[in-house]
Amino acid sequence: MEESNEVATKLPVTVILPVLNGRSELPAHLDAMERWLADAAQVIVVDGASQDGSLEYVEQRLVHKAAEFHVRDRGLYEAWNFAVRRAEAEFVYFATVGDRIEPGGVNALLEVARTTGAEVVLSPPSMVEGSGEVREESWPIHQLMSGRESDGPFVLSSLEKFVLANTFGIQGLLGSSASNLYRTETLRAHPFPEDAGHAGDTAWGCRHALHVSVAVLPRAVATFVESRPDGRLTDNEYARRGVDFARLTQESVEQFAAASDVSRKEIAVLRLLAAGWCRAREWMAGQVETFAPLLAGHRQHQVYIAELEKECVKRLAAIDELDAEVKRLRGELANAGKTWRLWGR
Repeated sequence: MEESNEVATKLPVTVILPVLNGRSELPAHLDAMERWLADAAQVIVVDGASQDGSLEYVEQRLVHKAAEFHVRDRGLYEAWNFAVRRAEAEFVYFATVGDRIEPGGVNALLEVARTTGAEVVLSPPSMVEGSGEVREESWPIHQLMSGRESDGPFVLSSLEKFVLANTFGIQGLLGSSASNLYRTETLRAHPFPEDAGHAGDTAWGCRHALHVSVAVLPRAVATFVESRPDGRLTDNEYARRGVDFARLTQESVEQFAAASDVSRKEIAVLRLLAAGWCRAREWMAGQVETFAPLLAGHRQHQVYIAELEKECVKRLAAIDELDAEVKRLRGELANAGKTWRLWGR
């Protein structure tokens, strides 16, 4: 009887924890999850063949959580899709390493999913740098919040989903999945694209936003940590991705045209806008090769300036030390002079 009560209180959520060489971040990440992870119906850890002991550490920490562990080294979103296929709970939450959700955050997202019937629930994350410094909250989901009068949960219209998915660069509709909740069956029917590098969730928004119902919890229940500089896209990668998303935008315009809750006028306007976005992204891709040497030179100059600044700081510190030593020696010399005068008497 006690066992059935325990099962009944479990959150109907499969927590998917993707891991790849994140050993240094895992202690704080798992500490933050400790207070609510035991309430989840299922925990699936997918390791991307880590070489730093990440998997072994997670296995040790989650030994009492009945978690299952898998190694998949074929890409980020292949790992996500693999875990979704194994998920048994009604909902899925992605606990990306470094990003955190507050203890009541998953419950809050669940409540919105239940009351609205939405297949995806978004929330605007708090934004911080890797150093812990708070960042400006400027993602599409944050901009959407700024113009609304009500602070209660709401369901996005087709027009809102289209604009969020196609006009805001790599953040797109979903933003951070560590701030969201997904219905498992929805992700099985519409898996994440595995051919879009680290922007599979953005590509997912372009391809599937109009196929699924999306609700928003306006308040922040999670924190997104800006990725390290060595994990960011190069200029050429960013430009190529812009062209890829231009094609997805053109496809989603036709999906939008087939939606039942939009007018011909809205469709015409969106087609014009989409054409402009596509031309702009393709132009950017064409210019990257031209400007790449200039950009590289500019970055080298920035590095050189930064090194000069560091050297200046070191030399100023050395000057301060020398100044203090001179003052000390002057003091000793003055004291020695006083002593000499006393002896002379």
